[in-house]
Amino acid sequence: MIFQKNTQSRIPRTFFLKFVSICFLSVFVLVFAKYVSGMMLDKDRNGVNKPTSGIFKIIIVRNKAQLNLDRDKKLTRSYLVAVGNDGMGKATPAGRYRIVNKVKDPIMVWRSGKVIPPNDPRNSYGARWIGLADYTTGKYRGCGIQGTNVESSIGKHITIGCVRMYNMDIIELFDLVDLGTEVVVQ
Repeated sequence: MIFQKNTQSRIPRTFFLKFVSICFLSVFVLVFAKYVSGMMLDKDRNGVNKPTSGIFKIIIVRNKAQLNLDRDKKLTRSYLVAVGNDGMGKATPAGRYRIVNKVKDPIMVWRSGKVIPPNDPRNSYGARWIGLADYTTGKYRGCGIQGTNVESSIGKHITIGCVRMYNMDIIELFDLVDLGTEVVVQ
């Protein structure tokens, strides 16, 4: 039996190549347009689009116990937080900071040296820790933004200086901001 090359094709080769080229080009243009827009979108816990790129800035308004997240100088998110208690002399210090470290499931070390592991009810740091240092000098004073296992403290002036957030909120914020992000406390 002799096999012969089939010269009669059901779909002309040029049509097939054009079709593949158009499909590839269409997908490329859609992906590229989304990338160039500078705002790759993802869904937050409420199904709302959230920004995952851009220049972020955190502004903490102490008298309102509120943390605002700006992206490219526009308000993107607002969170209710707990801040330091002025009456106890433990106010969250006003100033300009930058993020210098980020820790998932942080351990807590008491002044006595006792280590409290993550997920221990005595560990008040919650799910994430975002450490802050002075914006110009880089001096780190141990102050930061953290999650909390004491959710009833949110919205109050109750901490010894740090900013507490609901765990679900700090996880979202943690994933959005990078090291070096500016933080202003007013």
